[in-house]
Amino acid sequence: MQRPVLIKIVGTQTEPGGQEQVLELTTLGTYSCEEGIHQLEYEENDAQEGQPVISSQMKMIFSASQVRLSKKGAAEGVMVFEQGKKFVSMHETPLGPIEMGMLPLQVKSRVEQDCGEVELLYQMDMEQQVISLNRLKISFSPREQAPCS
Repeated sequence: MQRPVLIKIVGTQTEPGGQEQVLELTTLGTYSCEEGIHQLEYEENDAQEGQPVISSQMKMIFSASQVRLSKKGAAEGVMVFEQGKKFVSMHETPLGPIEMGMLPLQVKSRVEQDCGEVELLYQMDMEQQVISLNRLKISFSPREQAPCS
C-alpha cells in the first residue's frame, strides 16, 4: 500500500580540487514496502533561470544492501548502488559516447515505523578519470507529521 510522504534530498558533490556543491530538495511523494523491498516515488523539477522547467519522475527501490534509482522524463536512466560494485553506463553526447562510472563506497538505509533514510557515498568517474565524490541523503516521513530525526 502506498502512503503519502514528505521527502527531503540533500546531495553534496566534491570535486578533486575540494570545490563543493550542495543541492537540497524537499518534495512530496509516496512510499511503499513489500517483502522487505522499499520504494519511494516522487517528481523532481529542474528549474534554471530563463529556461523551461524540466520534470522527471523518480523511483527509488531499496533494500538493506542495494539502491536502484530510475529517472523518467527529458533525461532517462538507471543507477544501481551496491557497496563496492562499480556501475558503468554509456552516455551519448554531441562529441560521441562517454563512459560514466560510479563506485559506491557506502550504501546505508534504515526504515523505522513510517520514517526512513537512505544514505549513499559514491565516487563518479568519466572515461575512468575520477571527477567527484558524492554524498546523497534521502529521508522521508509521513506528510502530516514533522520530519523524523
